[in-house]
Amino acid sequence: MKKKLRTSEFNYVINFEANGVVSHSLPLLHIEELELPTAPAKEGYEFDGWYWDKDIWERPFEIDSLKEIEISSNLTVYAKWVTIEGLAFTPIDGGYSVARVTGTAEEIVIPAVYNGQRVIKIEELAFAGYTNLSSIMIPNSVKSIGEGAFLGCSSLTSVTIPDSVTSIGSDAFYRCSSLTSITIPISAISIGDFVFYRCSSLTSITIPNSITSIGQYAFSRCNSLASIILPNSITSIGAGTFSHCNKLTSITVPNSVKSIGAKAFFDCSSLASVTIPDSIASIGDFAFYSCDKLTSITLPNSVTSIGQNAFKHCNCLTIYTQAVTQPSGWDSIWNISNRPVYFGITSSNFVEIDGLQYVLLNDNAIVSRYTGVSDTVTIPSTAIIGGASVSVTSIGERAFCYCDSLASITLPYSITNIGAETFYHCSNLTSVTIPNSVTSIGEGTFSHCDSLISFTLPDSVTNIGAETFYHCSNLTSVTIPNSVTSIGEYAFSKCSSFTSVTIPASVTSIGRRVFYDCPSLTSVTIPNSVTSIGEYAFSKCSSLTSVTIPDSVTSIGEQAFVFCDSLTIYAQAATQPLGWNFSWNTIDRPVIWCAELDKSNNYVISFTKSSTNPSNTSAINGISNPYRAGYSFDGWYEEQDLSGTGYTIEEAPNAVLYAKWVQN
Repeated sequence: MKKKLRTSEFNYVINFEANGVVSHSLPLLHIEELELPTAPAKEGYEFDGWYWDKDIWERPFEIDSLKEIEISSNLTVYAKWVTIEGLAFTPIDGGYSVARVTGTAEEIVIPAVYNGQRVIKIEELAFAGYTNLSSIMIPNSVKSIGEGAFLGCSSLTSVTIPDSVTSIGSDAFYRCSSLTSITIPISAISIGDFVFYRCSSLTSITIPNSITSIGQYAFSRCNSLASIILPNSITSIGAGTFSHCNKLTSITVPNSVKSIGAKAFFDCSSLASVTIPDSIASIGDFAFYSCDKLTSITLPNSVTSIGQNAFKHCNCLTIYTQAVTQPSGWDSIWNISNRPVYFGITSSNFVEIDGLQYVLLNDNAIVSRYTGVSDTVTIPSTAIIGGASVSVTSIGERAFCYCDSLASITLPYSITNIGAETFYHCSNLTSVTIPNSVTSIGEGTFSHCDSLISFTLPDSVTNIGAETFYHCSNLTSVTIPNSVTSIGEYAFSKCSSFTSVTIPASVTSIGRRVFYDCPSLTSVTIPNSVTSIGEYAFSKCSSLTSVTIPDSVTSIGEQAFVFCDSLTIYAQAATQPLGWNFSWNTIDRPVIWCAELDKSNNYVISFTKSSTNPSNTSAINGISNPYRAGYSFDGWYEEQDLSGTGYTIEEAPNAVLYAKWVQN
């Protein structure tokens, strides 16, 4: 092939050096046509062109480049060689493709030319399973990388994809578990399915504006990927694209995207922030399933379709939606986990100040979510929403749940209501100041607050809801005011450090499993206001030795004291009331019937011992002494003035026996 050159007045030559020897020297003086020499040969290598720079190989020589320089001396260009050992090539339309690897090299440079023709493709599975491979350089001649081309190359740490590549097949880098970073070339228009699936060491990736779609599970299980920037060219995010990316903390979906596929962010357990633009029309099934750290998300009016379980197990999530009511295209179980949802959100009824999010509701402000990280929070009595100052009257459902940093919180006197599970799983919360203005505390409010040790409820509270202190493992005591009339089911269940409780005379019912599995509970005082005790109420309270049941209790549920293996029951009733379930005492703990109690029905004064009273004197661990707060039991006496000999219950004669109490 002949190339035209400008004439030079100087007599210079261009040397072509191959294998350390100048193989050709061509004069440049008054030469209007230049013929390149025949390509040199070298055993075991493929000639990869002439280059200006030796060893660096960054400046390829082309005839036209002579027109851009002023020739003032002799010139030299050098032959570049690439090894072809260990690679098998296949002829295809337009050139050659790399068909497979046959050697054992750790570092491979694919030649741009083979047998005089360009290498334009890497075939499907060409390097699949080749675990020796640590780096590969792909030449600018390659246009496509086939499906599974580098599948399972577990030692591959570095790969250079040139701008010539327009197509990357699905599974191309599947399970390349040592690959740490990659740049997608601007020539590519899409990222196929499973391309980087299980690239568990991948920490960064650059996606150019040429990409319009990301395939299914393309980055799934990239467990080291902490952040990624999506370009405005993308129109869709495929199913499972970022699923199980456990270190991904935030993502902004560009306003070019119209749909988020099913399971797109499934189990992204560190994802705390996501921005949904008003271009999004649909969110697929399980799209944000189990995103445990996601605290809030705003859904624009454009979202007309949400699949089932889209936000299931997003335990911290509060959902804001611009739609005034739920659109008909949202699946009936889109919010199966029943996360808090606030409809009709606009800039005039929502604001975030210092990590506290507020929603205007019925002319008052509700604290809907806390997104900050401070260990101490003081909620103000007013907030500016839509330019107006409004009173903060309630804390919304799950507003502070899973705030691991929160240690102390103070509520203003403007607060009257605390929603369900408000402080759920605040594992470091040690101090809560609740004013007397609060009348209602929702279910599970302090559940799993493992650092709470003691708690005082204000005397404005009338009800302790279900699971209020469930699984507060270090809680030892709670002061229950006389205003409380009922204690909901599981209220203190699994409080493993809970030692004693005095139920005030205002309480009429103790729900089922209220003290279930409180193994450190040694004493409980039940007042004569209580009429019912729920099933399993004291089950598995293995340290509880005595309980006094006043005759006001007309109903006891099944298994109320099961697995209380050291318990003795002191009942004011003469015989078992009809309303007590037939299996209320299924483990047949000793019962002392017709126990006389003090005027407040708080402790035993006496009982009449007989051949049948107490019942089951041979029970395991025997009969335990009665309990009185602030006193120690000092024996049973026949004399009412407690003179004479004191007995254990087993030693005492059949007679009226009086309990002697010694103040601690």
